Amino acid sequence: MKSKIKGLSAWLLNALFIFVITGCATEKKQAPPPPPQRYLRPVPVVKPKPKPAPIVVETPVPSSSYAWLGYPQPCPTPQQAKILVEKSVPKKVKPNKEFTYQITISNNSTFTVDKASMSETIPDGFMFVRSTPSPISKKGDLVWQITSLTPGQKRVINVTGKALKTGTMRYTGKTKLNFDLGQAQAMIDIVEPFLEFKVSAPAKVVISDKIPVKLSFKNTGKAELQDCRLVHTLPKGLLTSEGRSKIEMNIGDLAAGAVKTFDLDLKAQKIGIYTTAFIAMASEGISANAMLKTEVTKPNLIISGKAPSKRFVGNVTPYQIDVQNTGNAVARDVKVKLSLEEGMTVASATEGGKAKDGAVYWTIKTVHPGETKRLSARAIAKKIMIARAVAEASAEAADTVEAIMSTDIKGVAAIVTELIDINDPVPVGENEIYEVTARNTGSLPATKIKVKCMLEDSMEFIKATGATKGIMKGKMLSFESLASLEPQAEAKWRVVIKAKKSGDVRFSITVESDQLGRPVEIDEATHFYE
Repeated sequence: MKSKIKGLSAWLLNALFIFVITGCATEKKQAPPPPPQRYLRPVPVVKPKPKPAPIVVETPVPSSSYAWLGYPQPCPTPQQAKILVEKSVPKKVKPNKEFTYQITISNNSTFTVDKASMSETIPDGFMFVRSTPSPISKKGDLVWQITSLTPGQKRVINVTGKALKTGTMRYTGKTKLNFDLGQAQAMIDIVEPFLEFKVSAPAKVVISDKIPVKLSFKNTGKAELQDCRLVHTLPKGLLTSEGRSKIEMNIGDLAAGAVKTFDLDLKAQKIGIYTTAFIAMASEGISANAMLKTEVTKPNLIISGKAPSKRFVGNVTPYQIDVQNTGNAVARDVKVKLSLEEGMTVASATEGGKAKDGAVYWTIKTVHPGETKRLSARAIAKKIMIARAVAEASAEAADTVEAIMSTDIKGVAAIVTELIDINDPVPVGENEIYEVTARNTGSLPATKIKVKCMLEDSMEFIKATGATKGIMKGKMLSFESLASLEPQAEAKWRVVIKAKKSGDVRFSITVESDQLGRPVEIDEATHFYE
């Protein structure tokens, strides 16, 4: 009876493998009836086998591409498969970088599968490196020998290899476990990161201004960039706004398509063209460079002044000022000041100049490179001196410059003489008084002033008074010399005469001094009558 049961088990097992090999699982054929019993002895009771453990299917991680095939076919879900083959491959890998995918064979049936073998077809663009366990054959397909799979048992194969190029690799594997399960496909994207780095700054800046620099880091690839950073030493003469010559920036990781931007302020210590190459780095030796080029400019002012070398007190002294920009940047908000010596009074100014506290001030919005602005002013000297005038110009980012002008303000003794008759007309026999006034309207003392009076025959000298003593000799009255007459001072003399006979008469004087080139002559007409 035991031999009959053994024969029945063998027959069932053969039927099962026939079913597996043909791959049909849609309808099960009824097994033929067992052969008739030859002996009428009681059949021993066979205890039923324990139920298999519940089927557990691992959920693939989101970063993996998952495919499966199962027996019997068609099999609606992996949970319903008796023999389940699962494949898990990464969705994205880098070219020429090793990655591992996994094949899992699970026996979820109630029978043992013996002498199973499995083969995998290597797709184009994939280079096999190793596997655990190792295949027994590597020619064409990879082949693994699986001795047996008991109910509920799993076998895991880890295959490691490389993708040889970028793009999309369609992974196709063919699995055999003593019967053909067909093909399972999984998609692998062969991807890599790519760093795009840009630096932007103005082409020209003025040395007093900051240099605004924008740094842009972008991952234009399809894989993550890790540990992005920028370390750069600036060229001589260029510093960060904090005064450092070295830039160290930790950019961090960049996902595919991600962009990070940073603002950086630089400052220049001197003018010139600055060119420097920035290099951004990431892990795995990935780098990108970008060039910074900017010209640092500066306005340069030159000022010149022109004034007469000599003037007299009371005269107008003109000043001419030229401000020129010889630099390579626009001079903005140019301020010009003309400082005058004490004793000089501003009379006028052009180009909107304003006088204040003995100086003239101008403001010019811009002076372009190569341009010259001309300004002028007029002043009057009130005293004798060397009039020193200083013209000064300044502008944003430009050095202050000045020009000095000197004018010798000289003095002059300007004697103004007046002669008047007080009693005109005068009856014969009565007195007439003539008054002589000498006034110094100049800026220097007048020295050795001499006054002489000429009387006609119709006049009789009576007396003379005044700043100096008079001496009458014949018809000539001479006053002694006045040693000095200060500026704005005056001296007076009076001559009293008697009218001797009627008629139009003339009283004449001459005035001399050291400062007069020739005598001043004045006549005063008087009418004498009976």
